[in-house]
Amino acid sequence: MMSGEVSTVKDKIGDATIRRDMDEILIAGVIVVGAGVWTLGALSALSRGSMQQFSWFIAAAVISLGILVAGWYFERTASAVLALGAVIVAVLGIIAGWEAGIWLLMGALLIAPMLLVAGMLLFAEHEEKVIERAEHARPIRTVHA
Repeated sequence: MMSGEVSTVKDKIGDATIRRDMDEILIAGVIVVGAGVWTLGALSALSRGSMQQFSWFIAAAVISLGILVAGWYFERTASAVLALGAVIVAVLGIIAGWEAGIWLLMGALLIAPMLLVAGMLLFAEHEEKVIERAEHARPIRTVHA
């Protein structure tokens, strides 16, 4: 392998690493903001004295953070859980007969972010594989004494 090819491999690894890192930062940001929204909902429910709503909001915040942790190690599983969650929310909306305003709100604040993060998790997994393949393609250099 020539030196130009070695730098190309290093460039590919560097580019893929930067893309993966930026993707993971954005994923974490979206999930943390979502968990923050659920936490604010929990605090609001607590201030009104509704313990049942408080527990539902706290459960949603904990699940959000659980998805964040699972996404670091099991991208494909976390992506499937998020996509399934988005489908469940849509089905519940159909069953409940949501009005257009509720659909817009739930679509913008719940369904779209869940699908966005699901896709980003799959992209991060792909970038991880690109990095692993590129690292294995590095030439082995022997040192001559």
